[in-house]
Amino acid sequence: MSWTCPSCARTFAREDQFHSHDTADVDTHFVQRPKQLRATFDELIASQVGSVVEVRGSSDVDDELRLWLRQAYELGSSGS
Repeated sequence: MSWTCPSCARTFAREDQFHSHDTADVDTHFVQRPKQLRATFDELIASQVGSVVEVRGSSDVDDELRLWLRQAYELGSSGS
């Protein structure tokens, strides 16, 4: 069962899924914030820490996705 945000019309897997309606560009978002915060953000983006993959059925799960999931799990489990 999916949930659609009444404010932005985006669809999520869970009701009341946390998300942002912030439409500011990245540079504007970091104005008047600590420089280290932006540096950390840039580092995370460069290392592709977060990704979104839409899976609508079992046929969407292939060997490449299994590899990505395994790598993400191992990275998360390592405490890094």
